[in-house]
Amino acid sequence: MEQLVNSLAGGNWLEAATKIEEIIKPQIQKPKGLIRDLRVKLFEDIRKREIINIEASFCKNPSTNNLDDRINTLANEIYGINQTINQTINLNFGSLALEHLTPDEKRGEAWTILRLLKNNARNDPSTTQRLQAIVNKIVTISILQSRKANAGAAGEIITNCIIRSAGLEEGVHYKRQYQSDKKEGSITDFVFPYIEDGQEQKIDTFLAVQFSTNDRARMVESELKPGGNIIFLTGSGLEVASKKLGAISADIQKKISHNNCQWVCYKPELEAERARLRAKPNDTNKTKLDNLNSAITYEDFANVLKKKKLGWE
Repeated sequence: MEQLVNSLAGGNWLEAATKIEEIIKPQIQKPKGLIRDLRVKLFEDIRKREIINIEASFCKNPSTNNLDDRINTLANEIYGINQTINQTINLNFGSLALEHLTPDEKRGEAWTILRLLKNNARNDPSTTQRLQAIVNKIVTISILQSRKANAGAAGEIITNCIIRSAGLEEGVHYKRQYQSDKKEGSITDFVFPYIEDGQEQKIDTFLAVQFSTNDRARMVESELKPGGNIIFLTGSGLEVASKKLGAISADIQKKISHNNCQWVCYKPELEAERARLRAKPNDTNKTKLDNLNSAITYEDFANVLKKKKLGWE
């Protein structure tokens, strides 16, 4: 590692930088990397507790009134918790690692780089700059991956809050993470009413959720199994969402909408996207508009669940 670091000041610096990145990336970024250790030691318990408290507070007094706006606020609160941690790690990773974690041999090269950056007086400016750029790149990529994972987890929490706003209880009226009896079948995010895995014939409603990215929409078709009411709930257009409804292609929309699949969308975004599509009439927009004309809002969906609740008890 010392030879590679010294090479950062020479003509072959790019080759040396690439090699350093290859060596320390798994030591910092992977599931057993330093970033994960920092999250576990400093942040994860507090993060989970705060989100659990927010969810519990939201569900304490079930109501569907003004639900779309309340869900948007909830999403902002969860995002804020996750973003504070991500920014703290992103901007202060080296100092946090050196202060709170114990160096180990398995990740010795990463520790060497972090110590060199802390004591940068021994390095020439270009070496320090390049080492810092390598570490920053690895940490930034890790943060982006974390944001996607956090968005997916937040989507399940937010959907659960929509369901609970209708007065439904998990384990009575619905089940999370339903496993099909078919080996090739994927897991469905929510099913109604509650049943054990592998009993499709008893399911009234299948619900798949998309909050992480609009690429997630490509995967939900396998979750929405025939035989019951089929629902696709998306977080596209929420204030914290990275994409809007328009980013979901017409082809994907058409596939999801097969078998009379019901779309559930954030109300302001649904209204804005319908208006946008009407204002620019063409074949693609007509297809999208046809798919979204029958879509309902979060509040509408919760009220549908409220009406069905008694039949699921």
